Order: sequence, then C-alpha cells, then structure tokens
Amino acid sequence: MNDGITEIVLDGGPCSGRTTSLAALSAKLADWGFRPLIVPEVATTLISGGLADIGVIAGRDPGLFREIESHMLKMMHANRQNYRALAQTFVARGEKVVIIYDRAEAGVAAYVGPTAFALLCQEAGLSLADVRDSYDAVIFLVSAAIGAEEAYTTANNGARRETLEEAAAADLRTRTAWAGHPHMRVIDNSTDFQGKIARVLGACARVLGIPEPLEIERKFLLAGVPSQDLLDSLGAVPVEIEQTYLLSDDPTIERRIRRRGPTGAASYYYTEKVRIDAISRTERESLISPHKYLDLLGQADPTRFPIRKIRHHFIWGSAYCELDIYESPARFATVEVELAERDTPVALPPSLGSVREVTGEAAYANSELARKLV
Repeated sequence: MNDGITEIVLDGGPCSGRTTSLAALSAKLADWGFRPLIVPEVATTLISGGLADIGVIAGRDPGLFREIESHMLKMMHANRQNYRALAQTFVARGEKVVIIYDRAEAGVAAYVGPTAFALLCQEAGLSLADVRDSYDAVIFLVSAAIGAEEAYTTANNGARRETLEEAAAADLRTRTAWAGHPHMRVIDNSTDFQGKIARVLGACARVLGIPEPLEIERKFLLAGVPSQDLLDSLGAVPVEIEQTYLLSDDPTIERRIRRRGPTGAASYYYTEKVRIDAISRTERESLISPHKYLDLLGQADPTRFPIRKIRHHFIWGSAYCELDIYESPARFATVEVELAERDTPVALPPSLGSVREVTGEAAYANSELARKLV
C-alpha cells in the first residue's frame, strides 16, 4: 500500500469469473472500510465500441494489430495515472482507496508476444517496473476452459469469441505475461464457482492486511542448479535481485530493502516481516523511490552482506513459483511456492529432479544466508 492507495490488477483467461469477482470485491472493499475504484477493461470497451473485428485484423494485418495494441497499452497507462490522481483526492480527505484494474498493461504481451511488447513499452517510454512490478498485487483467475470446461461459455460476454482451446491458450499466455511480478496469486478452478470468488476475496484481504497480511510459503532445496534449457522449458522469467538487510530496534521485526531488475530499470521495495511460525509470516511491503532506497542503504546491518541472486518466476499448475539461483559462497538453487491456504498441496515440476523441503530451516532463510554470502 503506497500513500493510502493500493493497486491490484485482476486478470485472467476468458470466462474466468472476473466480472463477478469485480462486483464482489467492490461490495466487500466497502464493507472493509475502503473506497473501491474499479478501472474498466480497455479491450472490451474498444471491441464493443467499434473494434469487434480485432481478431480478423490480427490475422490479416499484424502491423495494424500491433498499432492497436500500442494504443491500448497507452490508454491503460493513462487510465492508471488518472485513477491514481482521483484516488489522491479521497486520500487527502482521510479515506483509504483500493484501485482494482480489470486487466492492465503487462497483459498486452499475451497478444503481441514479449519481443513486440518490449518494443511497444520502449516506444511509450515505459519500463517493466512501470507496467508490471509497480502494482501492489496481481490476482489471476484461471479460465473455466482449464479445469471447469463444462462451465465455459461465450454467451455472457459479447466481446468474447474464443473456442475452448483458444481460451485455454489465451489463459496460459496471459499468465506468462504477468510472470515476474513479485506478488501474483493464481486462483484456479479447484473449487466450485462460489469457492473461487471466496478465494479471490481472501487473496485481496491478504494484500490489504485483513486481519493481517499473512504470507504462507514453502521452500525446497534443489539437488543441483537447473540448466538454462530446463528454465526455458518452464517458461521461467528471470529477474535480478539485490536484497539488503537493515538494522532493527525490535528483534522480532526483520527489515530489508530490495532492488528488482537491473540498475536504471529497477523497482525498489521496503519490507518488514514478523514470523508467526515455520511457514507463516506477516509482511508489510511498500514500493519506494530510488532516492529512498539509497537513504535506507545507510541503515544496512553491518553483520549481513547483500544477497544477490537471479529469481526465475514460473507457473506450474495453479502455483506461482520462484526459483532462486545464488552464486556464493556456493552455487545452489531453491524454489519457493506461495500458498493461498496452509494445507494446499505442493507439486513441483519433475524436471527439477530431487528436492528437499527446507521450509522453516534457519540455515536457508535469506536473513541467515546473508551472514554467509561473502
């Protein structure tokens, strides 16, 4: 949450329950004491307003299609700036505001591909930090075409044209487009529809800290460092991370700052964590400016060294996985899975080979590894 404003992207595949979720979130956020601002989906507005043939254009004139997607990208970003300005007027009056975006910029990559998307962002003067990582969270709803095929329909959305197979493919492309975001929750079809909506509300509550932002993770040590070919086969998205631990007056509170991405195109975060038990922690995180990051570096804990690693984000089933490769004192790798519920079963790709769970082992906590990384 930044300056009294929390920004959450609600994305998903076709027929995933986004419309119902938006209505449920709007009502529940008001009950929780927040002012919800819902930003409508740009693509649906345009398709319903004169671009119903966009699918035909994509196949017939790829150049024109990319131009349309470029305009969509810019419209999404402009909408974001306008809604943030509107939210500030309420924050100035003492209200807490949650902006829910019905899809956002990074999803464009699902339709033009990652290379073209990078070029569109460059032309618009935008970075990945601007269009992906700067949102507080991404809640992704899996299409009914994956796991609830009997419920898939195009009847309730005039802008939807996809067949079952096309919907499943679009879902996977869009999930991959958001891979790399530091706080992404995937809501699958493992329950009935009402249960799915309840899990969306629960994910939002955790982002907002209701009753507190509980982070549930399990960590596994890999027997070896995965090859680049293996990472590519998983569709892993790499992100450079440098993490520095700060001095803390309270021994129960862990303070740290983090740079995600290369210098010059990075996003910066300040985090406080309080451990509840071996797999659960409360976490408070905020996006900070590069100047604030540099200021906080002056509070670095001299007993800990900065951790530098490459984090590879990938999606396996309904799990959002983070595979970290460390370089020193030994080259090794771990993979973490963030869970929506404590008893959620964990399944990792067999291609990762032998793994050992190290959840709760102090030796593999980043704060302890920082004492050794010299």
